[in-house]
Amino acid sequence: CGSCTTPDCLIAGAYPDYETAADPVNQCSQINLMASNPINGGVFTSYHELTSSPDGTIGIIISVGVNAAGGTSCTVDRIANLYPVNGPCTAGTGIAPSSLGSNGSPFYNPEFTGLTANTTYILEVRFTVPSGCDLVDHCESYYYPEICQITDVSGSVMNCNPVDNTYSAEVTVTYSANPENGTLEISMPDTQSFAITSSPQTVVINGLIADGQSVDVNAAFSAENSCSYSSLDLFEAPSVPNLQITDPAAVCEPQSVNLSAIEITEGSTGGGSLSYWTDAEATSVLLNESAITSSGVYYVQSENNFGCMDIEAVNVSVNPLPNAPIVSDNLIYCNNEVLNLMEAQGSNDTYTWYSDLALSQVIGNGPTYMPENLIGITSYFVTASESNCEGPFEQIEIEIQDCGIVIPTAFTPDGDNANDFWDLENIDAVYPNNKVFVYNRWGSLIYESVEGGYNQMKWDGRYEGQNLPVGTYYFIIEYNDSFTDSSIGIVTLIK
Repeated sequence: CGSCTTPDCLIAGAYPDYETAADPVNQCSQINLMASNPINGGVFTSYHELTSSPDGTIGIIISVGVNAAGGTSCTVDRIANLYPVNGPCTAGTGIAPSSLGSNGSPFYNPEFTGLTANTTYILEVRFTVPSGCDLVDHCESYYYPEICQITDVSGSVMNCNPVDNTYSAEVTVTYSANPENGTLEISMPDTQSFAITSSPQTVVINGLIADGQSVDVNAAFSAENSCSYSSLDLFEAPSVPNLQITDPAAVCEPQSVNLSAIEITEGSTGGGSLSYWTDAEATSVLLNESAITSSGVYYVQSENNFGCMDIEAVNVSVNPLPNAPIVSDNLIYCNNEVLNLMEAQGSNDTYTWYSDLALSQVIGNGPTYMPENLIGITSYFVTASESNCEGPFEQIEIEIQDCGIVIPTAFTPDGDNANDFWDLENIDAVYPNNKVFVYNRWGSLIYESVEGGYNQMKWDGRYEGQNLPVGTYYFIIEYNDSFTDSSIGIVTLIK
């Protein structure tokens, strides 16, 4: 395939890479086989037989020596192609380079990749020489460029560290061939280095921030600046649960608090299962979270599937009930007596008075309450409340008796010691401020008692020491107790 009749120079042996290869100009400095017959204008083609690398690559460094015959500078263009060793070798139809270096003087550096490994190819180099330029020599050196051997990167989240809520991830890197030197560098985004092992290589990355964001991963070899593999959105970092705690409302004994109620953690984010503890370090499990009967500080912990955690305090108040109040005695009154306030003691907060045993009819608040003047026995119920907790009741009974006096309609003041006085029994006891007035039929006052002292000097049917005649007399009884109306009537004097 092609002709090698023109003298040329192909340095034998492959260099690891272009940077470490010997200077091709120096390698060919003693070769000037074209000096006696330079090419001046036109196209010159050189052919070489080469074997591809185990990675299917060939790199060429092409240098030229020129003279400016006309006294001006000149540039020789070079084009390289590869052909299978058995052809066909139609000019310009071979395998084009996968990358090109500078086409200027003195170097031209095409690289071929994707070739069949360890296979013989024919290299064609075409030189285009402008008029006025002499191509006096050329040199083709070859080497085996390394290709990036990272072919795939995969990964997944492992678990969170509960101490600081960072997480670990597992990253697997697949190689086409194991690198001979350098280290594997994983960036996500901070870089961590690992010794290279066989493919596929799995490494664990620790201390990653659990922020719930998509994670990009880049794998590279430290010895090969151009060899890297990036995988965007490889996985999603876990999120740290964010507990939002609303303290439950205080309750009164014997009620309890349910810490697992939805409203206590409403608004929390990050998912996760809830657990309940008696301490902030989550070392002592709370066994009765749905029925807390004691005040205190408890803790709710949220943990997601990756082990990321948040723990927050919740304050519980279960207030004791106050004792039943100490109350004044049960009392009996006459309906015309002044009633005293009933009293309740023993609490530093509030008292509530009720008229019924079911404690549904509130009639008053405060430490005292005035009973009603109702004939019969009336029960009153009073409770004490502290911290919005109402305790048991205590009962007071007030009896109001109808203690009204009997007013005789007649009496016989005849000296027989029987019914000789107009007897208003108990009037002074029942109505201590009473006054009694008696008038004759002409309206003249014939008797007036001392205030509150009628029974000390009862009317005996006489006026100024003289017996009054049989007949009808008129009386007015003033009770003077602010609520009993005066009594007006007639009394008959009989002998």
